[in-house]
Amino acid sequence: MLVSDLGTLTLKTNPGASAESALLIDGILVVGLAGGTLTAFAARGGAPLWKRKLGTRTGDPLAAFGHLCVLCEEPEQAFLCALDPESGEVLYKKPLPPTRAQAELLLAGDQLVVPGGAGLHLIRARDGERRATLPLPGGAPSRILLSDDLEADAPTLLIRGAAGDLSRRTLDGRALWQRPATEDGPGPLVLAPGVALEGLHAFETTTGRALATLPGPRPDASALLADLTVALHDDTGTLSVHRAAGHLSLV
Repeated sequence: MLVSDLGTLTLKTNPGASAESALLIDGILVVGLAGGTLTAFAARGGAPLWKRKLGTRTGDPLAAFGHLCVLCEEPEQAFLCALDPESGEVLYKKPLPPTRAQAELLLAGDQLVVPGGAGLHLIRARDGERRATLPLPGGAPSRILLSDDLEADAPTLLIRGAAGDLSRRTLDGRALWQRPATEDGPGPLVLAPGVALEGLHAFETTTGRALATLPGPRPDASALLADLTVALHDDTGTLSVHRAAGHLSLV
């Protein structure tokens, strides 16, 4: 594994297994390894700090309120784990309904949002207390993002359902809007202030109102950049860049 800072190599280390994820937190590089193990190194110098086996598989780690939070799988059970990033000590390990370790773990306010079972589970980050379970039509979502609506009084979620539909919901489960799945199927979903892009379809995050369908083949990956510039990468290996402001109406 190589880590660089503006072209300068700062860390070169062999974690001992295939690395599947990484997170830098307070000067500590935490690496998720194949087989359900997390290991940590000093970001400067690469000194090994700790190694912890958490299950047969782990998801992407997330920093929350000084904790290192991660979903982990065992053969018959899924867990939400919180570790001390400096020592690797397990602070809590809470059982969950059926949940893939690779499901997205999201921080909304002081709560972790965990997909699983038939919906979403809201869990207090600092102690792992389950606060609520939000059932969703069609079951657990395939994608969740934290909406960037600055006018909202509390965090809201942008959710892609199991059937490909999109909705924006409050943390108590109330739907603010819902859009059916697009005819060309779900594509990469990314956010910029006030705007979301799914595949080639752009819409307002506040209202769900359709803004435009961009030209080009359906992308494998996309990004919304500054000034609403859109970079699309399709399955032919072609990268195209569009000035989205020419296609969108934000008034």
